[in-house]
Amino acid sequence: MLKEVRVASVILALPLEQEFSYKIPDKQQNAKIGSIVKVMFRNREQIGVITKIDHIYEDTFDYELKEISDFYNLPQLSGKIIDFARWMAKYNMVCFGNVIKMLLLNKKNIEYQIGRENYANYNSINTTIEVQLSELQHNVVEKIQASGFNRFAVHLIQGATGSGKTEVYLETAQKIIDDKGEVLILLPEVLLATQLVERFKTRLKNCNIAEWNSSLSPKKRAIVWHGVLNGEINVVVGARSALFLPFLNLKLAVIDEEHDNSFKQEEGIIYNARDMAIIKAKIEEFPVLLSTATPCVETYHNSMQKRYELHKLPSRYTGVALPSVKIVDLNQLSKNYNEWISAPLRDEILNCLKRQKLSMIFLNRRGYSPLTLCKNCGEKFSCPNCQFWLVEHKKKNQMLCHYCGFSQEKLIRCTKCESEEKLVAIGPGVERIEEELQSLFPNAKIAVLTSDTVGDLKKASKIIQEIENKEYDIILGTQMLAKGLNFPDLHLVGVIDADIAFAGGDLRILERTFQLLYQVAGRAGREQEKGLVLIQTSFAENQLLTHIKQWDYDAFINLEIENRYKAFMPPFSKLAMIRGSASCEHNLHSFMHHIVQLAPLKNEIDILGPSPAPMYKLRNKFRYRIIIRTKKQTNIQSYISQWLDSINVPSSIQLKVDIDPYNFI
Repeated sequence: MLKEVRVASVILALPLEQEFSYKIPDKQQNAKIGSIVKVMFRNREQIGVITKIDHIYEDTFDYELKEISDFYNLPQLSGKIIDFARWMAKYNMVCFGNVIKMLLLNKKNIEYQIGRENYANYNSINTTIEVQLSELQHNVVEKIQASGFNRFAVHLIQGATGSGKTEVYLETAQKIIDDKGEVLILLPEVLLATQLVERFKTRLKNCNIAEWNSSLSPKKRAIVWHGVLNGEINVVVGARSALFLPFLNLKLAVIDEEHDNSFKQEEGIIYNARDMAIIKAKIEEFPVLLSTATPCVETYHNSMQKRYELHKLPSRYTGVALPSVKIVDLNQLSKNYNEWISAPLRDEILNCLKRQKLSMIFLNRRGYSPLTLCKNCGEKFSCPNCQFWLVEHKKKNQMLCHYCGFSQEKLIRCTKCESEEKLVAIGPGVERIEEELQSLFPNAKIAVLTSDTVGDLKKASKIIQEIENKEYDIILGTQMLAKGLNFPDLHLVGVIDADIAFAGGDLRILERTFQLLYQVAGRAGREQEKGLVLIQTSFAENQLLTHIKQWDYDAFINLEIENRYKAFMPPFSKLAMIRGSASCEHNLHSFMHHIVQLAPLKNEIDILGPSPAPMYKLRNKFRYRIIIRTKKQTNIQSYISQWLDSINVPSSIQLKVDIDPYNFI
């Protein structure tokens, strides 16, 4: 008589799409879908997750099934988490096994021995601060609560900078915590987390809060991962990868600064954490809160189409008016050579110093100078691996490529004509502005916030604490200054060069520029008195700056949506990009043109390209791109799969598919 055996389908944490069958040992009566297991695969131990269990007769297979080696003594992943991982892999056209690897991390993480004392660091502070919500905030919280926490919904909280959006989502989070649910808060910036996490700990009651980001050590990551899986940690504040933590009872996801591009992962597994969070919420049936002063075009359009519920907070919580914005037309001013701070901005900084008010100076360029030029022969010094200029970093005495990391000592003679004392630095970076500020205001204490100066959480926490303790007079930095930081005494914001973001053919260049300038400007005057913003530009008549000056997001976004509609671009169409890269430019050019000729012809699908990518050479690889544009209803993934599955890609060429691309360079 044939014996019936239990057979598990196991998805391994490897770059594989296929699930494999393994026999479940008779002694394992508790095997379930979602069990984390150890199996032998190609003579090596691997970890995986059971996705299906069948009862099958022994002679069904014409080969002997291996048994599952071991079952980890851990809670099972829920079936809905597995469904989400499968959906995400299919949508983004990545291997199912790679998404499972994001969920499990690695074998060492799974086998990490957790002691109860490891969770002690995540207890909330006992003395919580009571916050009185405004009537408008309270109304938004009530509307979100009335919508329900046990069903899928997307709520957009659109509020002026300083309007109290964070308090709205924290109040909502507290209701989830009180009902024994779990909360995920995704942030776009490590620097932002350092300020907000302490605020969360003093605001939320009866919860264990953990941070999650790339700077955590493997041990701390293991502690948080196990804490979430065991239900010990019920609030996680983290970067985009926190979306893949194994929550048992997730009931709310918050995407703070939802417009921020850093939610889109460009390397490795390409995905948009904001969009995937919405899909996860739909599969697992809980609400999502999107919070921002400047929603992205797609989010705003969805709210106008009533797919998302819109909640507006148009004024600041403190009652202080939004800052006055003045446009400084550099064409109307005379300034000295190598002088980047205009007289109006210089006067306002001096005024702040006299009044002991904090100033913030913004320039979205790291280093000292973005270009070095030889005046004798005209040579511009570029990276040998990329097509971009080497950026001088004076403090390091180095020339750096900001794309591949190439570095060399600062040039003292031209590598082409060998002339000395003819090299000139063209344009300013943050270091150069710091020099000018020190020269103009020698007694002022200046805090510099860039990825060069704030490389990890420890440094970020220290410098933020010092700023909050009023140890600095001027804050100088790059785009991280725009990401939700709140300094009560900040009165003045100065933008050194608004023009650097206007150039380029990127679909989202105007949207990103508006968001960046709007967010930076919104840091000023949030508490006691109306602030001031000065934006230096050589294009004072630019309509975008007019919208910034008037704090008119709606006018800008409606015009942007109209332009997208006319150009048949998202949110009215769907895009995907196939990017090819190779060391041999000729082979890549030929191959990319060859595969376009093989593309299936369909009326509703446009194939744009191939063409050299704007960032044509990166890390010694040449790059081409093909853009696919379709109607919203078209299954673009199915089309691309049908197309590429018939093509033999040479090993010397790498192809990557990016669904819903955000970065076209």
